[in-house]
Amino acid sequence: MFDARFLPGAMLLLSALGIGACLLYARRHPGVSRVELAMQHFLDSVVRADDARFAFESRNAVIVRMDEDTSNGEHTSCILTVCATNRYGEYFSFRSDGHKPFVRHLEHRLARIILKHEYAGPEPAGRCVGVADEN
Repeated sequence: MFDARFLPGAMLLLSALGIGACLLYARRHPGVSRVELAMQHFLDSVVRADDARFAFESRNAVIVRMDEDTSNGEHTSCILTVCATNRYGEYFSFRSDGHKPFVRHLEHRLARIILKHEYAGPEPAGRCVGVADEN
């Protein structure tokens, strides 16, 4: 009824299945998600420039749009995209997959196309916000 040679093989097979299940679970449920890591990269982003209008510090930026790709696909190249403005109204695009973040300045014509109704052009030079035109 019971074969003594069966037990070691069965134990080996069940152990291998258990280890495989643990590895699969750990891969699909990591401790810190790539989105959280990418957001930390965004918060640490700084772009220095000679002209202050084109400098960017994420902690002082206003986020206009934030898109997350949570598809969990093996070939997801970009997991987080953030469009933000600096205090001069210049737009910047941040992208990261949790490993390789990068920030670039967006020209206003491109920002207008990407952001559509979320786009707010730069304030005209010499004009104060909240002051009505006298014309």
